[in-house]
Amino acid sequence: MATSDQSSDQSSETSKSSTLSIHHGTLREIRTGRIKPAFNLPNPTAIFKTPVSGPIKVGPLGLQGDQQSFKDHGGIEKALLQYCSAHYEDWEREIPESKSLIGPGGFGENLVCDAVDETSVCVGDVVRIGRTVLVAVTEPRQPCYMLNHRFKCKDMSLRAQESGRTGWLYRVLREGYIEAGDEMVLVARPNPDWSIRRVQHYLYKDMKNEEAMKELVVLDGLGEAIKKLFANRLRKQMENFADRLVGGEEEFSGAWADYVVAQKTYENARILCVVFEAKKPLKEPEPALPGSHVRVKLGGDLVRAYSVVSGNDNRFELGIALSDKSRGGSAYIHDALQVGDNLSISTITSSFPLHPAADRHVFIAGGIGITAFIAAAKQCEEKGWLYHLHYLIRNTADMSFKRYLSELGDNCTIHDKSINQICDVEKILRKTDSLTHVYCCGSQRLMDDVKQKAKANGMNDENLHFEAFEVDASGDPFAACLQKSQKTVKVRGTQTLLDVLRDSGFEVPSSCEVGNCGTCRVSVLKGRVEHRGTGLEDWDKSNAMLSCVSRGIGEIVLDI
Repeated sequence: MATSDQSSDQSSETSKSSTLSIHHGTLREIRTGRIKPAFNLPNPTAIFKTPVSGPIKVGPLGLQGDQQSFKDHGGIEKALLQYCSAHYEDWEREIPESKSLIGPGGFGENLVCDAVDETSVCVGDVVRIGRTVLVAVTEPRQPCYMLNHRFKCKDMSLRAQESGRTGWLYRVLREGYIEAGDEMVLVARPNPDWSIRRVQHYLYKDMKNEEAMKELVVLDGLGEAIKKLFANRLRKQMENFADRLVGGEEEFSGAWADYVVAQKTYENARILCVVFEAKKPLKEPEPALPGSHVRVKLGGDLVRAYSVVSGNDNRFELGIALSDKSRGGSAYIHDALQVGDNLSISTITSSFPLHPAADRHVFIAGGIGITAFIAAAKQCEEKGWLYHLHYLIRNTADMSFKRYLSELGDNCTIHDKSINQICDVEKILRKTDSLTHVYCCGSQRLMDDVKQKAKANGMNDENLHFEAFEVDASGDPFAACLQKSQKTVKVRGTQTLLDVLRDSGFEVPSSCEVGNCGTCRVSVLKGRVEHRGTGLEDWDKSNAMLSCVSRGIGEIVLDI
């Protein structure tokens, strides 16, 4: 039954409806799902929704018999999920390898309709479904890592977020029954300036716009969870998207498999190519997507992340440079690892993907940074996408993975410093436009140069993507006071905060461990930090740090 407050809301909304009556589409399908295990993950899911025939009851928490496996996926303000089925043609074009999985219900939606999308639906919109049911739009759906598994696409959640094709959520104003074929009619629009797509812009793009956030935190009809997120940002408390998009550490606890070293060959004096083969091959192995990496257990607590050059879940190759600043990882692989040795390796994960909205991709790689872009360049070549790869080397002896680069033809330029073939970054960036995305992986000096010249060229920050292949994590010793735990840990000059926290029994999630992804972010309550890596935005550095590479100065206080 509706509460007295709900009845008042319904009366108010009904009075508004007399001035507006716009066709919002016809329900193609209504879908519900039950919680069940899937994808060999520790947590079950209700993402699989099946169509319902005949009338079905809509209550305050949604459709009768529908379930959500996570508490943040349901509730009064997230009672129903609608998705624009017209988007599926776009997905089929963008990820043809997942075509068999694409169709109504793929995103776990309850309401399937193709008449409106995120650009034509506004927060607070009141929609009548059938004769009696009234619902109001509350917020955009925030995609989670289950989509990666659902579509067998390791960065599907990020693709959905970046494209804006996420769907939207409703709260129920008036209960009743609905069925496939019912008409959807817009009866009130209190916030015509706030489309779902515009809210997404401030959620994921223009995240520092305080003027917009101040308006959003008081926007009538916007879900309280989203309002709280914007309110926290105004207090300089930033959320971490990594757990939602790729899953927390607990999701990967069972995602390790045994591999054997099949080959070990040198690309040049410093760079080693290692081929790994799964001891238990999968029947349908997934290919490595652009920007993929794996985490490798090297004995004890030593875990390192490396870019996947090429391959799939059953057989792939890594390129590993022997670093002068090695903390044990590259030195172990170069000097101790032998053909036939067994190692535990994580699922291949795409953490540095191609931007789905780009019309052209420009890659700038320095040294071992080339490993981050070989799969990306190969995909662009295969799909006929516009791209160019710039590879910076000190001399010809420094070159690696020539067998792949030769396949790229004129789309690859080698900049050999020894014969004065200097890479003119400024010239490269001058040729970009608003639909060009630039990706850089190399030394800190190279990435700083690209950032500086991109800014001088007026390039949008959203079109720039950086990944460090190596960060010096050593430095002066420091102490970290853990306020919640009432403990103090000391980090020696050759240790990282991440390693010390784990040695002390704290489970801090991580992924790349070279400062790229932001997964190991910890909140800083007090003290100065020497920030390293690219995983934090400038506005987040006042109250957070990357525990894998950044260092405290003297003594810091953490919210742990």
